[in-house]
Amino acid sequence: MTYTMTVLAAPRLTGALVARCFALLAAAYVLFSFAAYVAVGTPLHAVVIGALGLIPIVIYVSLRWPIYFPFSLYALLVPVEALLRTGGTTGPTLTKFASFAVGLAFLARIVLTRRALLPPRPWFAWAAFVFLALASAGWSVYQTETLDTVAIVLQLFLLYTIAAIYPMSALDAVRLRRVIEAVGVLVACYGCYAYLAGQRLNGTRLSLSGGKFQIDPNHYGAFFIIPMSLLMARVLTDRRVIVRVASAAAFGFCALNVFFTGSRGVFTALACVLVYLAVRTRNFIATAAMAVVFIGISIAVPNTWQRFMDPSQGDASGRTDIWNVGLHAFPHFWLYGSGFATYEYVYSLFLVQSYQRQFAGWDRPSHSLVLGTSVELGIIGLGLVLLAWFLSLRQTWSVRADHPLAPIAYGAEGACVGLFVAALTLDMLWFKYLWLAFMLGIMTSNAIAARNLWAPRLRRPVRPLPRVSAGVRASSARF
Repeated sequence: MTYTMTVLAAPRLTGALVARCFALLAAAYVLFSFAAYVAVGTPLHAVVIGALGLIPIVIYVSLRWPIYFPFSLYALLVPVEALLRTGGTTGPTLTKFASFAVGLAFLARIVLTRRALLPPRPWFAWAAFVFLALASAGWSVYQTETLDTVAIVLQLFLLYTIAAIYPMSALDAVRLRRVIEAVGVLVACYGCYAYLAGQRLNGTRLSLSGGKFQIDPNHYGAFFIIPMSLLMARVLTDRRVIVRVASAAAFGFCALNVFFTGSRGVFTALACVLVYLAVRTRNFIATAAMAVVFIGISIAVPNTWQRFMDPSQGDASGRTDIWNVGLHAFPHFWLYGSGFATYEYVYSLFLVQSYQRQFAGWDRPSHSLVLGTSVELGIIGLGLVLLAWFLSLRQTWSVRADHPLAPIAYGAEGACVGLFVAALTLDMLWFKYLWLAFMLGIMTSNAIAARNLWAPRLRRPVRPLPRVSAGVRASSARF
């Protein structure tokens, strides 16, 4: 007698299964809505109360396919987070509640499968960086700002940690790619609508707005580096023509939003992603075709090229003057920094000691990962950030080209490269889309080569067969 391992495995989603799920959702919603209408008599309340019938199904889906839900909802809310704040201007965003749901769903899946993975090496490097950022509150020149920003980074790192131990499978990695690509296309649809509706900064640059809030065009454009990197990798590696054509079309649609924003940093980052993926996949012909599409769309929507050629934008929109102040401040904080997220305060302190051709204003952010981290956390913090970022890029380098998950690994690496290039002119260490890219990389790495941290069912010893006497074996043989 032997024992076999039984794990709560997620079945493959087929067309028939999806149809049955939607039919069940529709039936539950209609039944609850009808019952609410009979009891209350108001159609609006009936519609709202009818959603209660979906709660058991939503819980079931969260436990079986947490990548599809609630992770897809979280990824969808990340690029428009600034517009989803509750309680006026001071309340938490809806993205925070979605992140809590993702964490709970992932932890529930770990408990149900009774398996947790050992985080890859990038996790330890980012853990050291977060610890240093928290410790810097002890010597920060502006302790309140440091503690407030570190609290945000701690929440993001906690979700990143849960993703790092999530029992990832190859099928989960495929689902993850589908979700991020679909989210990119959906957000791009909304971005096109907003651009045509007149949500523009200075009359030309796409900038989503809602009430008192407005999304920085640079950060909005930087989010698309993630889905566009996955779509590029799919075009360069997939052998199915229809998939490559569809991926190229989705890539062009997302690129349209990037050029609506006119972000030169994101444009440069995507160009670097194309070069990286060309070298990584060795598919230079398809890469050249993608580059032609990319340049063609940029010419059709010339916002970015106009900003490149604008003489008034020659100092990187005032960034060079901001960086000059940071270079004056760096010698005073070169070892361990002035405290995390204090660059704006340090900038104001050293502004009068620096020359600026055109006054850039007070309390300006660093607009640079390297310079900002050097001032805030010194060379120690900068070394940790660069090491953690490099390990995040390197964690899937060992994947073979014929591995089924190689295209996803290439896309995750491309996103890591692109966001690093964008971060050279943009502050993003405490933005959720950056950590979404890191989650994509570490979960893909676990799907390719996982190491168990906790798997009691896999360690269960096999009970040996009972001994049988010779007389019993002889009598059994006659039968």
